[in-house]
Amino acid sequence: MKKFVPYIIGGFIFLIFFAVSLSISQDTVRAFISQFGVLAPVIFILLSLTSYIIAPLSGMPALFAGHVLFGQNVIIYATIAAYISFFTNFWIARIWGRSLVAKLVGKSGINKIDEYAKEYGILSLLSFRIFLGHFHDLVSYAAGFTSMKFSTYIITSSIAAIPGTLLLSYLSRFAPNPLSFILLTFSISSIFLLMYILFRKLIKANKQ
Repeated sequence: MKKFVPYIIGGFIFLIFFAVSLSISQDTVRAFISQFGVLAPVIFILLSLTSYIIAPLSGMPALFAGHVLFGQNVIIYATIAAYISFFTNFWIARIWGRSLVAKLVGKSGINKIDEYAKEYGILSLLSFRIFLGHFHDLVSYAAGFTSMKFSTYIITSSIAAIPGTLLLSYLSRFAPNPLSFILLTFSISSIFLLMYILFRKLIKANKQ
């Protein structure tokens, strides 16, 4: 039951944000948050980064609120948070090791990390970043467990993350409200994950 608590909390927070967005006009929300000036994007980035470091926490509630507050600019801030997590998660894994990472990601998360770490290489990292965007926090931890050089890791990760970011930026223009933006983000991640699973099965089938 405990492993479901972060998801339950994340879903509850998401519902709160959704209810608030329906009861309060977006102009009112933007006017309120603008009082914090430059700190508003910083706070959003920190909240997003927290969900990337503590993997079971969902970043969707923050993304939903971010779209209400910043519109399409939320993609820029979310990308900054993701790139920062490329650094933080890698070094958390490399410096503090498996014991701390296991506490941050949970049992299912550490199992996925072990799976990713077994396949690490530049081509694998490219495919992970392109197709497993929803699990990019776990991918970063997995890299820290390998012998891959940090320079190789960060350059490969940075380049591989560009196509998905550009695709989301383009398609987000057709998402007029926060809910449709969240659904779009979830749909893109799900499609890429499905492509990755099918690709893996195809490779295994050809090896047999």
